[in-house]
Amino acid sequence: MDKLCKTARGLDVFFRVLFWLAVAMGAVMLIADIAVLAGAGLNSGGSLQWLVTLDVNGTAYSMADAAADGLPGAFITLSVLFVLSLAFGLCVLHVIRQLLRPMKEGHPFESAVSRSLRRLGWLAVAYGVLEAVVAAIAQLVLSQALNVTGAGMDVGYDLSWLLLAVLLFLFSYIFRYGEELQRQADETL
Repeated sequence: MDKLCKTARGLDVFFRVLFWLAVAMGAVMLIADIAVLAGAGLNSGGSLQWLVTLDVNGTAYSMADAAADGLPGAFITLSVLFVLSLAFGLCVLHVIRQLLRPMKEGHPFESAVSRSLRRLGWLAVAYGVLEAVVAAIAQLVLSQALNVTGAGMDVGYDLSWLLLAVLLFLFSYIFRYGEELQRQADETL
């Protein structure tokens, strides 16, 4: 049991550091986006250059092009999508830390663990939907902002999030069963 507690504490520290690094990185990227919008002369496209690149007839357009062409509406829209994605990631990290809390105390079969696993399962489902919607909106906004004709939507259908959600729901069920067994063992003693 001591090994479980020690591992859970180590993972909690890791996810706490990851959470605050994500917050800091998001703040830096948002400041860079604001600087680009304000015309501060930054040559990068801000935080969203990695998120959206539109390829039309061998020519790649990115958010840097949209910002450089004076298209603040598209840039703001994609920055908002970035903030939503970041908030979603921070929510996932928070739920993972909630999952580890009872394990740090040596109680892996508390109801909070199965509840957190179920929440992570639902967040995995939401991630799959969010990823597809954000990619579609970002490509649509960018193609309209750059006035690109003949641009096709290149939205992939990666269903790995569905497999992850099913596994998390199964683990939630297993831990809920473990909670029942723990409760019966405690009543016997």
